Amino acid sequence: MHCDREARNRYVAFAFATADVLLEVDGDDRIAFAAGTLARFGASGARGRGLFDLFAPADRGMIAFLAGELHGGGRRGPVRVHSADGLKTAQLCLLRTQPQGPLFATLGGLASRASDAQGDIGLADKERFIGAVERELSRQLASEDGLVLSVVKLGGLDAAPGGADGPVVADLLAAIGDALRAVASHGALAGSLGDGKFAAVHRAGEDEARLSSGLERVLSESPAGSAVTLEHRPLAFDEADLSPHEAGSAVRFVLDHLARTGCVVSSLTDALRARLTDTAARVQAAKSVIEERRFAVLYQPIVRLADGDSHHSEALTRLGSEEPIFDFVTFAESIGFVMDFDLAVAAVVLEKLRTMARRGKRPHVAVNVSARSLQCDRFVDALLRLCQENRDTARQLMFEVTESFQLTDLVQADAVLQSLRRAGHEVCLDDFGAGAAAFHYIRALNVDYVKLDGGFVQRLADGARDTAVLRSMVELCRSLKVETIAEMVESEQQVTMLRSFGVTFAQGYLFGRPAAEPVVSSAAHVSLRRARRQGVTQTWAR
Repeated sequence: MHCDREARNRYVAFAFATADVLLEVDGDDRIAFAAGTLARFGASGARGRGLFDLFAPADRGMIAFLAGELHGGGRRGPVRVHSADGLKTAQLCLLRTQPQGPLFATLGGLASRASDAQGDIGLADKERFIGAVERELSRQLASEDGLVLSVVKLGGLDAAPGGADGPVVADLLAAIGDALRAVASHGALAGSLGDGKFAAVHRAGEDEARLSSGLERVLSESPAGSAVTLEHRPLAFDEADLSPHEAGSAVRFVLDHLARTGCVVSSLTDALRARLTDTAARVQAAKSVIEERRFAVLYQPIVRLADGDSHHSEALTRLGSEEPIFDFVTFAESIGFVMDFDLAVAAVVLEKLRTMARRGKRPHVAVNVSARSLQCDRFVDALLRLCQENRDTARQLMFEVTESFQLTDLVQADAVLQSLRRAGHEVCLDDFGAGAAAFHYIRALNVDYVKLDGGFVQRLADGARDTAVLRSMVELCRSLKVETIAEMVESEQQVTMLRSFGVTFAQGYLFGRPAAEPVVSSAAHVSLRRARRQGVTQTWAR
């Protein structure tokens, strides 16, 4: 009879899911029976091994949490898990057919990690979580009823034994994360926002109740439980009747607001309304910054590595507010204001050059231009007109194309760049190597300079891989007769290596911090262009 009962349990376990692997786990969490292609999950000889040893360390707490919910029987999953070596993924389901009976586990959808686009194992950080939610909401809102965004906030962590940075709090935060991943959709839509704040997307009803009881259990079992407070706020998607796009915007506002203020909004509808109000306010603020020129322009020197002499300066914009300039520019790109901002910066730089020209100083300055602006005919016409109206100083301008917004029509973009070069302005491609499109750009766009991404420069001493990549980029540019500029140069060791690679120019704190005026070279500005592709006529005043 005992054998029949075991056979029945295994049959039921096989029947409850289509799986590649079936495991039976004994009371000591060891594998008593295994069937299927476990070797495909990076494990073999499973019988007698600990169940948790099959999985990545970051997944083990979540699996233990799920198993702990099944003492009275039931099913949990599927959740996404990773093999111990992190190279494979699978969907895990757990089943206990009767109270205190054996635990069964199935693994399905075995795949190589290379096909897994969700990023690192474990809880996502804020941006990765928001990105995953925005990708998944369209599909899940259409196929699943009663989805909920749960926001969890811990307070009083400093009062816990060992303080907020101690091991007790670290264990508590890990356990909270395990509880969230255990109920999150597919075990993936859960994230840590930092400072004891978390979020997850899951089903309403049973999963919502599971999370509430799980969080209470985690807190009660922690030595920090008496000192720490826990706020759990579920926000229902269906009550708000939001489209996927609206839901994504609302989620982003909820998490941004939580990170900024520590407060949780009352509903996703309120979040969307506040998001729209906030966006409208940002639009008006951005418009005021541009129209009233409420920004500062600083100038950082770019020097020849051969002799350390200044070649030109880059114009860097700074806002009076705490908002990073990158965030301002990307927002301006998203609402179509970046063209006006780029023109305003160019006008301010030209005004500075006129002032210095009256003192007999004629520095050369690179002005940043968004790739979004280059794709707007109105902007290009206005920029060329501005330069024509200021022809006496405009010839001291060069333009640096930034890639926060991707170029889509490279033929049209190159035509614009050539119109700038024909007008006597040299052109630089910024952050070469930082994005997947960089090599398409250098192949399609005829430019004078390429600025090598600072990340490669900063990692020069860390390993041979980045060194080899940087060296190959410099060689590629040399073969195309394009000069190279290394940014974020901060040490003599970096200078020595960059010179050995053949890098021509450098920019960084080693040579000078951003200042109120551009540096004038002690020698006349000399363009290093030699027989560029397509033979563009040189018209710069020297």
